[in-house]
Amino acid sequence: MTGLLRGELKAFLLIGTMFALMAAIACQGERGPAGATGAPGAPGNPGNPGATGPAGADGADGADGADGTTQIAGIIVFDASGPSTGAAELTGGNASITIIGGGFDKGESISVSAKKSGFDKLLSSSTPKTNDSLTIGNENGAFELTVDLEGWDAGLYTVLATGDKGHRGASAFLLVDKIDG
Repeated sequence: MTGLLRGELKAFLLIGTMFALMAAIACQGERGPAGATGAPGAPGNPGNPGATGPAGADGADGADGADGTTQIAGIIVFDASGPSTGAAELTGGNASITIIGGGFDKGESISVSAKKSGFDKLLSSSTPKTNDSLTIGNENGAFELTVDLEGWDAGLYTVLATGDKGHRGASAFLLVDKIDG
């Protein structure tokens, strides 16, 4: 009898499985709408670097540049009242200096200035309407300019001469208090 029950159980399971499969196939409906896109996944690990490529060929040499010019001029400052070079004596906050320069072109217009309290102070005179400097290089490219300094303090100052043709010169001068004695 156990053999009969085993055979009936197998038949029952086989028949039950067939009905379950038919019910699953018969219950299929139409496809529904697509769902929302899911969040992106975590980024993957970077790949290994590629092999280094061969070096490129050397490029052609560039054209030679224009020859440089040295447009450096020289200037010297004197005490206008005496033979002292590079220094001038103050009397009551006033002094008179003479500036000479060379290395400029003939007829070159030259602006002369000095640094005072961190600012450039024009020492050379200029025309009122065109602001052209009245200090001009002579036939030898030299100039002379005497300037009265009023209200200056004792100290070391830079003087700069700049020509309109690109020549430049710089120097320094010292103003010292006059000591009676």
